[in-house]
Amino acid sequence: MSILQLLPIPLESAPATEQQPWWELASKLASASGTLTTLWAPQHENNKIGGIAATWKSVSAQEAWSESAQGKAFKADIEHLGGTTFSEDIIVLAEDPAPTFTSQVVEVVWWIHPVDRLDEAKPLAAFKEFQKAFRSETDGGLVAGWGEKEFEYQGVETRRFYCLIGWTSVEAHLACKQTPVFAENIHFLRDHGHIGVQMVHYPFRAV
Repeated sequence: MSILQLLPIPLESAPATEQQPWWELASKLASASGTLTTLWAPQHENNKIGGIAATWKSVSAQEAWSESAQGKAFKADIEHLGGTTFSEDIIVLAEDPAPTFTSQVVEVVWWIHPVDRLDEAKPLAAFKEFQKAFRSETDGGLVAGWGEKEFEYQGVETRRFYCLIGWTSVEAHLACKQTPVFAENIHFLRDHGHIGVQMVHYPFRAV
């Protein structure tokens, strides 16, 4: 099991590049007690959104840091620099995402599920079937897991089921969607009671 903290940070004006103060902000998380790996990238679809992904030793380690003075200061810095509140999720992955994060581009896709009719087991089991058939098509493999946070979506309290897939490029991902192996196996990821699905890409690199 791996614990992944995912933070899409809206930027007020400057693009998401390796410039101060955004790089310093990501570096603060990288130095937090309990983190294993921290990565950063501008979102491919909107470079005014900066993505930070951090793996943690445990959920308790992440929670302890979040409640610490350092963690609260980190959140305040994000809100100040971004000019808005931010969202984050803590994702419990069955596998280590490190191989996927070595890819040139990581697709992050999530399915939005109402909390009142959540079935955690069904999407996970179906993902394993998709993973078996699809791993060789990727660059770095693919991992999945449930986010722990609840979000309001269209007036409904929801949680998110995430899949992270490594690619050589965004173009490689889009081309793969036209292949027989995709067409023959995508059904494993559909029809599990979700009410929405969203997808973005990040060219993650280590902080």
